[in-house]
Amino acid sequence: MNFFNRFDQLDTTVNRWLVENSSTLLRICTGVVFLEFGLIKFFYGSSPVEGLATYVLTGGLLTGGTATHLVALLECITGACFLSSRSIRLVIWLLGIQLLGALVPFVFFSNELILSLFNTPTLVVQYMLTEIVLVATGLFIAVNWNKTGLGQRKPGLA
Repeated sequence: MNFFNRFDQLDTTVNRWLVENSSTLLRICTGVVFLEFGLIKFFYGSSPVEGLATYVLTGGLLTGGTATHLVALLECITGACFLSSRSIRLVIWLLGIQLLGALVPFVFFSNELILSLFNTPTLVVQYMLTEIVLVATGLFIAVNWNKTGLGQRKPGLA
């Protein structure tokens, strides 16, 4: 067997493995990232979006800690659902809420955020864009979960 045949065989094996496991890997990695993003928000001052969570998302009705902890809890639940592969339908709703929350600052502070994209992107803008990408990834996983046959509904499970 020559080099090219061996390479083709290896490539086919790796490709087959990726086709069979990529949805699961993406789901697990996304769950870990959501869980990490959520856990870090439970520590005061560790999240660059505490001010946004306080004033934009709650209209100043909640304190910074309370608003940030609500976002943290939402992200932890989302991450846990992805990691356990249970309640993927619930995740779709949670991700919809998170997407709205991630887009609200772009509506209220669009001038500041857009200008900072062209000058020097701030940590807040980078964080918000990361959140949007994560939510989009999560929605892709949730919407395609049943299509892959991995998330077939079983009686009695959400």
